[in-house]
Amino acid sequence: MRKRILGFLLLLSALAFCSPVEAEISFDAASEGTGTSALSWTHTPVGAPKGVFVFCINNTVSTDVFSGATYGGAAMTQKASAADTSGEPGFTEGYFLGASIPTGAQTVACTVSTGSTAKWGVAITVTAASDTQPAGTGACSVSNNVANPSCSITGISGASYGAAGHFSGQANESSITAGSGMTKGPGNDFGSMVTASEYSTAQQGSGNMTIGFTVATDDVAMVAIAVEQTTPDVSVKRSQTIVVFNRAGATGRSITAARRGWTATPISVSPRPSASAPTRTTPGHCP
Repeated sequence: MRKRILGFLLLLSALAFCSPVEAEISFDAASEGTGTSALSWTHTPVGAPKGVFVFCINNTVSTDVFSGATYGGAAMTQKASAADTSGEPGFTEGYFLGASIPTGAQTVACTVSTGSTAKWGVAITVTAASDTQPAGTGACSVSNNVANPSCSITGISGASYGAAGHFSGQANESSITAGSGMTKGPGNDFGSMVTASEYSTAQQGSGNMTIGFTVATDDVAMVAIAVEQTTPDVSVKRSQTIVVFNRAGATGRSITAARRGWTATPISVSPRPSASAPTRTTPGHCP
C-alpha cells in the first residue's frame, strides 16, 4: 500500500511539473485626474503594461467634449461612449491601448475639444504575456436613468479582462459599488454628481462578459471595455518520468490526465512479479 501511495504521489508530481504556465491578464495600477478646459495626470504602473484603459468623463454636459486620449503621447482608440441627456446630464468616453505601450510613469491626457465644465479621468493598466486587443464585441455602454447599470460584451473566444467608467447622478461616490466579478477603482465627487470605475478582480473566461455597478436608480453614462491577449502564453515548464507502482498480480491500467488546455499521453502499466519494483516507467508528455 505504501508503494502504491508513493506511486500516486509521483504521478501527481509529474503532472504538476508537466502543466503549462499561462500568464494571465492581471491588474497593474490605477490613477485619476481632474480638470476643466484641460484634463491630464500622471500614471505610474507597477509592472510593464500590456494594456491601458482610459475613461474620460464630463460633468453637467451630455455632449462629447473630448477629441481623443493619449497615454505617454501614444494615441488611444475610442471604443465606446455614453451620454445621460436628462435630469443630471453627463458624458463618458472609453479608450484603449494594447500595443507599443511605453514603460514607467507616463502622462495620460483626455483631449478637451470644447468647454470648461468639470471633468474627471481614470487610467487602468494591466500586465500580460503579450500585447492585448479588444475581446469579442469589444465594448458596451449604458445611458440615462437605470438602477444597477450593466451591459454585456459578447462573442469572447478566450480568457478576457474588463474595466468600466461610470458617471452617476448619485450624491455620494460611496453609494456605488462594483458589480459581480469586479473590483472598485478610483472615483470622484463633483458635488451633486459622481464618477466611479472598476476592473476585473481576476481574468475571466470565454463567452459573454457582463460588467456593471450596483447603485440605486439615477442618471447614468457608463462605458465598459473587455480585452484579451493577442497571443496567449502557454509555456511548458518541463516533463519528468512518471513512476507508477503496482502490487504483484494486479491488472494493467491506463492513466489519463487533462488540465487547462492540454492532455497527457495515456500511460499503460503492466503487472510485475515483484511488489518491490516499479511496474514501468514512462516519460510524461505535454503536447
